[in-house]
Amino acid sequence: MDSSQIANYDLSSSQDWLIDIYNRLLEEGVIKETETGAIFVKSYLFTASRINDTALSYTASLILGGNRNGWEIRKDSSGKPLNSNTKLKQVFKG
Repeated sequence: MDSSQIANYDLSSSQDWLIDIYNRLLEEGVIKETETGAIFVKSYLFTASRINDTALSYTASLILGGNRNGWEIRKDSSGKPLNSNTKLKQVFKG
């Protein structure tokens, strides 16, 4: 995720868990605020800490702002949403 940009959005209107993640990453020096939002300055491994969430959704929510389904936002090497890859879904969603 190093060098990935975080969209410039109103963080104050976000859910508490997203604000907490953003602030923690800022304090730990993982992200740095810029004029156009923020940027990852260090690599960071996301893990989901809430039931029924995935790290894909956490990263999509943080980068794009608001609640996002990472399985729909993220794409595979052929440009298709990860949600359309049934083999991958079986591995990660059971």
